[in-house]
Amino acid sequence: MYGNVSDSHSHVNCLDTAQILDVHVELPIDLIEQIQQQTGVRIVDYRIDFYGYRSAESATQASSVTDTPKAS
Repeated sequence: MYGNVSDSHSHVNCLDTAQILDVHVELPIDLIEQIQQQTGVRIVDYRIDFYGYRSAESATQASSVTDTPKAS
């Protein structure tokens, strides 16, 4: 088992520090019901992975790379 949290939980992945932070996220029941209706699958558990940057400088550099228009 990875880390020290054994119950179902989500992660925040920090791209500039390589940290993985455990967080508990509770989705609204209406969103879970919508997903169940769309997929026909009864949701019994879930986890969400978030990705981001701690420093504004890293986030700015990353967005300027992704916002650069591609040559045709």
